Amino acid sequence: MLRVMKIFKINYVYWAMVLNVITVLALALMELSGNNQGYNPQSALFIAYQFIIPVIVWFLCIRARKKQLKNKLTFKQGMREGILLGLVFGLTSPFIFLVYYTMVNPGIVEWLRHGSSDPTWWVIGKDMLLSLIVCFVTGLLLSPPISFLLMNKWKKHLMGMLN
Repeated sequence: MLRVMKIFKINYVYWAMVLNVITVLALALMELSGNNQGYNPQSALFIAYQFIIPVIVWFLCIRARKKQLKNKLTFKQGMREGILLGLVFGLTSPFIFLVYYTMVNPGIVEWLRHGSSDPTWWVIGKDMLLSLIVCFVTGLLLSPPISFLLMNKWKKHLMGMLN
């Protein structure tokens, strides 16, 4: 038990779990609001969950790592932290959706199926794999600008590029 608790003290694991809690809350809000027939890309909840919250959490994660390093963060360290956050979140969050699709809202699987005759296990499996890939790619996309912003010598690097 103590060993498991140490894992959650790892910065990127902690922030991945924060994202998992946010995922559960977002799914609960979908259920409570009645918007649980499918994912509506135009809803405020969807936009916040897919675009705004990840940027904030990735920033907080990399900034927390910078604080752990006594406010000395290199670009490589920031990149590593952001990519590991994406990987851990990508490996853990699909299981939240597995529980959601199988126990909470099995009806949404029909929406995920998009009219195909694929078996349920295949539809859910593809969605879980897509979730892993999207989380990892999000880490790859968000980590460079956030790392650059938070690294100590970004002004020197920026001025060097301009000269």
